[in-house]
Amino acid sequence: MRLCRLPSLCSLLALAVARISNVSSAQDLVSDPGNVLQNTFHFSAPIVETYSGITVCPVPFSALLSTSRRTFVVRRADETVWLFGQNIGRRPAESRWKQLSPNDRFVSFLRHPYSSSRLYILTSTQRFWATTDSGYTFNPYEAPSPPNSFGVQPIHFHPDTDKLIWIGDRGCQDSDDGDEARCHTEASYTRDNGRHWTFMEDYVRNCRWGVVMHADSPRDEVWCESYLDKAGSQRYYTTAGVPLSLVIGRQYFTRKGVVLEANVRWTLGMPAPLWMKGIGLVGTKSGPNSNEVALQLWNGTEFKTAQFPSGMNLKEKAYTPLSWNGKSLFLDQDAAEMSLWSNVLKSEATGLRFTVSAQYVNNVATGLVDFESLFPGVWRANIIANPREATRSGEKRVKTAVSFDDGSTWTPISPPKVDSEGKPYPCAGSDLVNCSLHIHGYSPSRATEPPQSGIQCGEPGLLLAIGNVGAVLDLYDTGNIALFMSRDAGLSWTELRKLRVNTDTKVAVLNDGAILVLAESTSGSLLYSLDLGASWESVPLVEEGLRVRRLEVPPAYGGSSSLAWNVRVIGDKEGRVGDTVLLVDFGALAKYCTDDREYYDQWSPSNGDETGCLLGQHTNRLRRTRIPACLVRSITAVPGPQNCTCTLRDIECDLGFTHNANDVCDRIPGTTVPSAPPSGACASSKDSRWFEPMTRKIPLSSCVFDEDQGIEVPGNWHICPAVGDGQSGWIRPRLVAALVFGILLWMVAVSVWCYIRRRVRQGRTIQGNTRLGDTDDDQESSPLGDITETAETMTAPADTKKQWSASFLRRWFGAKRGGDIRLSGEESGLAH
Repeated sequence: MRLCRLPSLCSLLALAVARISNVSSAQDLVSDPGNVLQNTFHFSAPIVETYSGITVCPVPFSALLSTSRRTFVVRRADETVWLFGQNIGRRPAESRWKQLSPNDRFVSFLRHPYSSSRLYILTSTQRFWATTDSGYTFNPYEAPSPPNSFGVQPIHFHPDTDKLIWIGDRGCQDSDDGDEARCHTEASYTRDNGRHWTFMEDYVRNCRWGVVMHADSPRDEVWCESYLDKAGSQRYYTTAGVPLSLVIGRQYFTRKGVVLEANVRWTLGMPAPLWMKGIGLVGTKSGPNSNEVALQLWNGTEFKTAQFPSGMNLKEKAYTPLSWNGKSLFLDQDAAEMSLWSNVLKSEATGLRFTVSAQYVNNVATGLVDFESLFPGVWRANIIANPREATRSGEKRVKTAVSFDDGSTWTPISPPKVDSEGKPYPCAGSDLVNCSLHIHGYSPSRATEPPQSGIQCGEPGLLLAIGNVGAVLDLYDTGNIALFMSRDAGLSWTELRKLRVNTDTKVAVLNDGAILVLAESTSGSLLYSLDLGASWESVPLVEEGLRVRRLEVPPAYGGSSSLAWNVRVIGDKEGRVGDTVLLVDFGALAKYCTDDREYYDQWSPSNGDETGCLLGQHTNRLRRTRIPACLVRSITAVPGPQNCTCTLRDIECDLGFTHNANDVCDRIPGTTVPSAPPSGACASSKDSRWFEPMTRKIPLSSCVFDEDQGIEVPGNWHICPAVGDGQSGWIRPRLVAALVFGILLWMVAVSVWCYIRRRVRQGRTIQGNTRLGDTDDDQESSPLGDITETAETMTAPADTKKQWSASFLRRWFGAKRGGDIRLSGEESGLAH
């Protein structure tokens, strides 16, 4: 799900050009269905892929003068590509479609993840087409080899957008069956977007740029999965068990070395490889016949093994990364029979210590886990309430839960007080277990299309969702489904409209919420609202009988779809082959806003408590009122964010602990007490106990610890090893060796001192200088005196608990000074 952004300065330049011809001079948004323009085009073959051009920044001068600026690219099932250019100086009805290179057969689109204005279109040969200006121009390029036939993505991208890695076939085109004697993959790279290529490695399974794997890697580093045996046909390598090594090479793979040996039996994981931006992950198998996987994370110099809760070992082909925000990694662990549900695991900042974020998370039919972000730090999950029964019958009772602390704790969604007709819900008066809001995470889609999220966002905090109020999530054929809206990042919701029974409904947000568009698959019309759903107008589709399958928002000038005034409808008609594309233009309904505060009010994302903070921060934001408004162009800045004081809502359960029935962190059954204290604990001779916290600070929280604040951190106290009750198993070998060495050294020192003292006295006696009654000052500086003083120091009472507590929490919350800190938990002996 995208997070909405304000328009940049460069977008305003293009908007000024667009406004000349596409926007009327009306005072405000005018509800006039007759002034909504539609452009329709029918394709004789189904649409497989689409791409919307996004204007680059800065806007090229040639683009402003051109008659074809906005583009829409379509790949059809017959392997042809068509371009739609919407002219700046004309209405959509006057725009035209044209075919790209009719002699080429196009097999796939590849979007550049670091540049929205770049699209790469692959053919079945070495030739591919690319645009760097959102489809304004397309140019052909020659790759060093044909696209590989081993199921690996042919092009891999770099933040430096002209750098590419190509993985193609070599020796695989000599016969139809593809089983040639030396058929293998070959990896090459380019630094000029495909004009010149340099060979790197052959017989590889995959390659990636190092900076994509780990944020701190050099820009010229490459990671490759390389087979040790480089002979024969690579097609048989998987079944033959040919060893595979992970090789990292710098200076564009001219200086390389093996970092994971072949005998480790490592894998990148399935169904989705663990190649994540900014964090390098691989899975290592524990043995040749084992399907258990240990997760390894790259820290820039070596791999570290991640820790998971007891009993939650990862299985090969059963884990998928969901999100990495630089603070926490969310991981999907497929944990159920028939893949009915998953466990979602969450790490701390290093990505090495995982805890359970949510259990029994629903898996939708497309294989996706029903878990997504609504706002930074706010997550939605659909949970299976009857996992045991679902395993037997396959019938799932799904409930929606929301988290406002980055996936640490979950609660049901409070329902609106009344529905869109002003009536109370049938379950009104019940608790949240039996009466809450439930949301469809992913709407149904055709098997050939990616699923669309059931939740759409407008301006930050504005969410539209399809669901129902009740005990569980209802299906579309129950008659209880409605459209809901939240204007505060999911904290509170309002029902906007009842939806038709058993109808697939699509929703789109134009211009940050100035226009809401709703399409019901079989209605034959679009509904739109100019006042955030308070009222709706209908626009009949010019293509009668069209079944709406997708509703898309083409990005507007400046690269932000939040500025768009068009919506694109993709559908089909019963009994007719192919798809129809319909572009609906609402631009004639409005003019652009000035910064008029009548249209906006101020709010701050919150978790619902009295502090008004979300993850340790109070952020001022502007949002639309429900007055019919103009289109957003710019908004005056509001005061910047302020950090809040840390509370218990800024902590989460640590590794080995989970929330119990009372929503308190408790040790996971089956886990054991740590056999030794962490590094730094029990370091001083005055330490008699060490503290094991059950919780940790939420990595995404920016809260600040107040020195005058009193906060109780749950945890357990344990006796330090050196102060145990006689159980020698707690005494470390190094401590024993040091003690024995110290005793021997003391005995030698005492023996030498006694020997010297006796020799001196003997000398005095011989010389006749010994007198009765003399006081020998040597006793005052004897080793026994020093030892006595040391023993008194070691046994002196000290309030170490309070001192250690303050130090611990200051390190934990990042404070500079201590305060009133209380560490709760039972004091435990060695057997705790």
